[in-house]
Amino acid sequence: MNSTNKFAVEASMLSARSQQENVDAPGAYKAAQARLNQHLSELKATGKSAEATELQAQIAGSETSLGTSGQLDAATESGAQAYRSQNFGDAEKSYKEAVRLAETVHPHDQRLVMSLGFLGSLYHSRKDDADAGRSFQQQLEAAQEVWRGFTEGRPRL
Repeated sequence: MNSTNKFAVEASMLSARSQQENVDAPGAYKAAQARLNQHLSELKATGKSAEATELQAQIAGSETSLGTSGQLDAATESGAQAYRSQNFGDAEKSYKEAVRLAETVHPHDQRLVMSLGFLGSLYHSRKDDADAGRSFQQQLEAAQEVWRGFTEGRPRL
């Protein structure tokens, strides 16, 4: 099994496991990233720089081919990581991107509601009450829309 497949299988197994049990996804991601970086370092140290470069290119290519749904999930996770690191400028940028992407998913789903809530909470933590209020109002409207679709027999959750 080549390196790319090995890491893809590990990511798939981690995703399946996290859906079945309560997993520290950010911690698991950080650990997987450390293993990948170690593997890349080992490849370079053993004279396999071309293989390391190819692996990095394949990973970058897979990230760009996530599609809207995957990009939305990635933007949300990036915002959460930036927020936990108290990098509020990057968190705001990522949460705004998550909202933008969530608005393109039709019918709207709970990720729009969540993204607006994360953005509103960020604004609230910075004492930006006007933007927080707007975000929370949009969140309420999105939640009502999603719930309406659910109760009308069109699950959006």
